[in-house]
Amino acid sequence: LLSLATSIMLARMLGPEGRGLLLALTFWPTLLTGVLSLSLNEGANYHIAQFSSGLRVDAVNSTAFWLVLTVTTVGALIILPLLWLVVPEQYRVNFELICAFALAFMLLGNLMSLYRAVIQGQGQLARLNLMRLVQPLSYFVLLAGVFAWGSGLGVRVVMGVMLAAMAISTLVGIAITWFPIHLFRRRVAKGIMATSWRFHKANLVLYASAEIDKAIVLLFLPTAQV
Repeated sequence: LLSLATSIMLARMLGPEGRGLLLALTFWPTLLTGVLSLSLNEGANYHIAQFSSGLRVDAVNSTAFWLVLTVTTVGALIILPLLWLVVPEQYRVNFELICAFALAFMLLGNLMSLYRAVIQGQGQLARLNLMRLVQPLSYFVLLAGVFAWGSGLGVRVVMGVMLAAMAISTLVGIAITWFPIHLFRRRVAKGIMATSWRFHKANLVLYASAEIDKAIVLLFLPTAQV
């Protein structure tokens, strides 16, 4: 129901061409963020689940946190030139907007995925469901507020709403899943990275199979036809 209501509001706010532009401006940042994330959330989830509590699980959480920040920093340096290569020329007039969205989306998306992994790895299903619901609910409420303010608001506002909903979900994750961040362990980091890479090889195939049709459409069709 939330998805249906959101789709109706977006259609009223943006129209067909605006929705096509929204997809065009957000597709490459979201795809490349997934590719560059290295599936650290899944690797962290696996290792966190090995321990129920105590110093060892705190060390895994702390190490995963710093790994995510490191991968995000390196990914930010990589994603900008990649975006220049893959974004079609017709959308480069909005290149600064795409880059800003990509950097914010990468940071928020990676942190949000990490905190979900921590909660899931510790078997805290009630908190996991809360965090999973916060983002779509926040997106719906914020978008409804924007829609009530004025249906003529554009793509930039919607992109801002998307990031705001992610930020709210990330803050909720931090609030309900506190852990110390000074317990980085090199051996734990090596284990998380090795496990993450095993997951990531399969995820890359899934990304390709799920998104190849959208990539082709965005590369070869004008905005009005997306």
